[in-house]
Amino acid sequence: AAAESRALYAHREELQQLRSAQAGGFDSALVHEAIGDCLTHLGRYRDALLSYEQAAASSSAPVDTAVVEHKLASVHDRLGDWDIAQAHLESAAELLRPDGPQEMSAR
Repeated sequence: AAAESRALYAHREELQQLRSAQAGGFDSALVHEAIGDCLTHLGRYRDALLSYEQAAASSSAPVDTAVVEHKLASVHDRLGDWDIAQAHLESAAELLRPDGPQEMSAR
């Protein structure tokens, strides 16, 4: 339901559905990341950062954590926190192995 709401740009409804998924015990890292995406679309950057940080803390796969680190960098970039954004990009790069997905490393 949240994905359908996102496709319709109904981000407030998407956020409610994601909170329900979170309460229902869905994968914590995935839900926190999706909430961060939703909050970013809503322009609630500080709240998005918190959700992305929770997603990174809950994630167990380095590639997934690298994706979240990249999203953290993007939000900090929007806020003008360029040094922090750079640090998150460097963290994301460190998490990706040289033989990992090249498109992610390029990004």
